[in-house]
Amino acid sequence: MSDEATEATEALLATWYGQLDPGPLDVAKSATDRALYVDLDGWVDAAGEARGLRGPAAVEQILDTIRLAARQPAPSSTHLFAGFPGTGKSTELSRLARELSGQRRSPGFSVLRVNARRYHGLDRALSVEEMAILLAAGIGEAALETLGGNDLPALRKTGVWETIYSRIQKALADSSTTFKLGVADIKPALFRGSVSLRDRLREAMGEKAHDKLKELLHGLVQEIAVAVHPRQLVVLVDDLEKYTVSTLNVADVYQQMADLFFHNAALLKLPNCHTIYTIPPYLAFINQGIAGVFDNLLHLLPSVKVQGRPPERAPNPGGIQALTKMMGTRVDLDQLFGAARDECMHRVVIASGGHLRDLANLLKRVVQLAMRRPLPLGVREVDAAIEQHGAARTLLKDDLEILLDVSQHGDLGNVETERLGAFAGAMDQQLILCFWNGEFWYDAHPLIAHKLERARETSASSGAADHVP
Repeated sequence: MSDEATEATEALLATWYGQLDPGPLDVAKSATDRALYVDLDGWVDAAGEARGLRGPAAVEQILDTIRLAARQPAPSSTHLFAGFPGTGKSTELSRLARELSGQRRSPGFSVLRVNARRYHGLDRALSVEEMAILLAAGIGEAALETLGGNDLPALRKTGVWETIYSRIQKALADSSTTFKLGVADIKPALFRGSVSLRDRLREAMGEKAHDKLKELLHGLVQEIAVAVHPRQLVVLVDDLEKYTVSTLNVADVYQQMADLFFHNAALLKLPNCHTIYTIPPYLAFINQGIAGVFDNLLHLLPSVKVQGRPPERAPNPGGIQALTKMMGTRVDLDQLFGAARDECMHRVVIASGGHLRDLANLLKRVVQLAMRRPLPLGVREVDAAIEQHGAARTLLKDDLEILLDVSQHGDLGNVETERLGAFAGAMDQQLILCFWNGEFWYDAHPLIAHKLERARETSASSGAADHVP
């Protein structure tokens, strides 16, 4: 191959590689991202039949509830949006923002988006004090960025962090205690936790800390809601499921987060506002009462169903077609695979388990292999990519007990309390995936199927191994 041809091929592969970035699409603001978006929840197959690939369409449910709640005498609603990282929650929230912002029917909506990781490292559990300040800061800054300072002259003049500080001081006006952080210390204390914001607020506010924090947060939200009237305020709080803690600690962090939502619904239900919080799916499992305290407005986004429940796991043509189309918006699959296109994509999609991030990363690995092989690639290269991608997933003994059980039965009915830590770790690593088929069901990730089979054989012959490479 000539240097010019090599250069052209590498440029093409680089384009595909970049377009396979598994990050969220901003369909609210980017025309390029909208061209890459495939509506999985509204998927219609080649025969014209609607296919439920992820169960009840979460975004449509949230949209309908907000539109109904918007016409009530005291319009507000609070939603929990659960799902594994990489299943498309942030992309779907972007679509939700676009539909609400573009609604021309009365009352209309002003949408604010808060990225939790911008304010907190999420390397430890959030306390209620930290959550209150995170929401106040995030909503305040999003309001100034989205609405502009003309609608919020007082907030623009004072500044968000200065406003939070002054509201803390106001809450302490009848107290002999003082808040031992300056205005410039609040933001770094919230993000890094190097100075305990939680302890300083508890020390200053005493027994009425919860009520005072609620007054601080709700007062700021009401001020913004009044400013956008007659439009209604919608707040999307994203990334609360993306904790970066070790697998050994993740169960404790999720338990604390479940307690935070369960015991502080009164604070988290913002007034004159429609609020959506992203949460890990584990929270809905560990405390089934959470849905109840949030008016049963808990929406779960599962992976795309590409095969049926265990043990049969029959391929699901609708899911395979939809995800093939999705990847076809980013890569010329005919050029990449030639005549083997359908077989190659079938293998890639099934191996992904319908998990969107894994699907994109698997195809990225295939594109990498094309750097040293002529196009089109075939089944051999696809199988090599799948093997390489799955090799990094190491299973421990506690993982195995959960995964073997789920992969045999397709449900979580036999998960005992003492095994919840292992279950949380397996979910956090996306070793267990969730699907919908009239009810939610579960399966081990296909990328580890061969390891589980080997573990079954080992267990049958000599007892379960402590580690499966």
